[in-house]
Amino acid sequence: MSEGANLLEHMNVFSKMISQLRSINVKLEEENEALLLLSSLPKSYDHLVTTILYGKDTLKVEEVNATLLSNEVRNKQSTGESLTVKTSQDRGRSKNKFGNQYRYRSISKENDNRCYYCKKEGHWKRDCPKKSKQQQQKKSGEEASVASRLEKDSETLCTFSCMDSSDSWILDSDCSYHMCPFRDWFSTYSIHDGGRVIMGNNSECKSVGIGTIKIKMFDGVIRTLTEVRHVPDLRKGLISLGTLDASGCTFIGSDGIIKVKKGAPVVMKGEKIESLYRLIGKTITGDIAVTSSTDDDDTMLWHARLGHMSERGLLELHNRKLLKGIKSCKIDFCEFCVLGKQCRVKFVTSNKKSKNILEYVHSDV
Repeated sequence: MSEGANLLEHMNVFSKMISQLRSINVKLEEENEALLLLSSLPKSYDHLVTTILYGKDTLKVEEVNATLLSNEVRNKQSTGESLTVKTSQDRGRSKNKFGNQYRYRSISKENDNRCYYCKKEGHWKRDCPKKSKQQQQKKSGEEASVASRLEKDSETLCTFSCMDSSDSWILDSDCSYHMCPFRDWFSTYSIHDGGRVIMGNNSECKSVGIGTIKIKMFDGVIRTLTEVRHVPDLRKGLISLGTLDASGCTFIGSDGIIKVKKGAPVVMKGEKIESLYRLIGKTITGDIAVTSSTDDDDTMLWHARLGHMSERGLLELHNRKLLKGIKSCKIDFCEFCVLGKQCRVKFVTSNKKSKNILEYVHSDV
């Protein structure tokens, strides 16, 4: 990093380099990553680096990043305050025509104590309470977002570096809405100005539309995501776990698999790849999504509700219009049916013949 360069940009470049190393299976200890980051700083940061290293047995990258960003925020604020004070002092002075010494303005000018920030009289701009309040709010907001920025930035970089397929969906707990970058994935679509979307690397994207998307899940059931935001600058589709939680879903994660349930049935599954969960399913696009109806196919749901009934029985009930939400009556692979229909081992044939009552008993326990 050269003198005067932007610290946040330097940290983003450093994070990308670490992610690229991880993608080619080059592993670095967390303490080594922190030391590499500190050694890449210019000489103007020597005092801060000494302070960070003093009295610590181990170093964590998150703590180093948070300390550097907090110091950068304080430096910017102190620089702005010093410039404001110097400008206000120079404004009240004027140079003597015959020398370099300053002389103060006349008393009539000093009495004009009008604030040029809020346009009210009775105080100067440097003493304006409105300006001080806004600066305090900005300071607290910047300091509170330091850790979250770094955490989100690393997750975004990891997502892009570890998963090359752009047609995958990521189950994300940080995003506020379902988001998709591809227009042709939407089965219904309307133009909608959704405002700005703040990314993990502090960049901004724009939401230009909203609609629904159909996805064929792990069990073959086609389910619909509603109120999906169209954000063209994204690289992958994001499914908001917060939105699913608000709709009554629950999540269970174990052994690298996350299951999303709504009641008893499992409606979604995701597999863990490099600390991120990718949805197991396929997006239905093009004419297939347009011709499909608005409701989901509940064949597998009714199959489970009715004690794993056969296709013939489901078709009979469907023809009588007793089941709602069934379209195909086709049952895909059902693990429980396979386990339930396995043959038991036969009893061994014996030549022994019983002569008395209860001498030889067969029992099915």
